[in-house]
Amino acid sequence: MFLTKVICVEFPPDAAVWQRICTYRSLRNVIVHNASRLTQRHADYKSLKKYIDTNAHLAVSDRGDITISFPFLEQVLDDLDLFFGGFFDRLKEWAHEELKGSA
Repeated sequence: MFLTKVICVEFPPDAAVWQRICTYRSLRNVIVHNASRLTQRHADYKSLKKYIDTNAHLAVSDRGDITISFPFLEQVLDDLDLFFGGFFDRLKEWAHEELKGSA
């Protein structure tokens, strides 16, 4: 809210990348809090299962164990770099305009 209403920085700067980051967060939560096991009891089971099944660099066993290959991690890092790069660029533009306006 602060970013969009007070300093007028579009958030998220890239909606598609932000959506993937939200998926990464859900996947991370399964890995960290459920020992890398995706079960039907998980709130995001259907969407995560679909995401894993359509991603060549992820797999889930019949028991629900998630396997991640290195190219997936590279994609996550690329998305984070893209997201934060765009976000900080917009933030710098705002700061520059604020400083110019107060001079």
